Amino acid sequence: MDTEKNYLHDLGQELVLLAKRIESEFQAPKDQFQRGRCFAIYEVLSLMKQQAETFGLSEAQIGLQGIDIEKLLK
Repeated sequence: MDTEKNYLHDLGQELVLLAKRIESEFQAPKDQFQRGRCFAIYEVLSLMKQQAETFGLSEAQIGLQGIDIEKLLK
């Protein structure tokens, strides 16, 4: 069971790091590809938060505690 918990936590954190990297690499207006990447990551993070709530998991358990995905992917 710890493996699953660790997987969810690490996945959330890795996605946040990826989102931050995309944002930092492209300060200028993004091309369509970069916008698509940001949108896809936003959708995944949003789904993770929704499903965590449904299954009674906290944001901390999925590595997204204190993460505002709206601000993260502006």
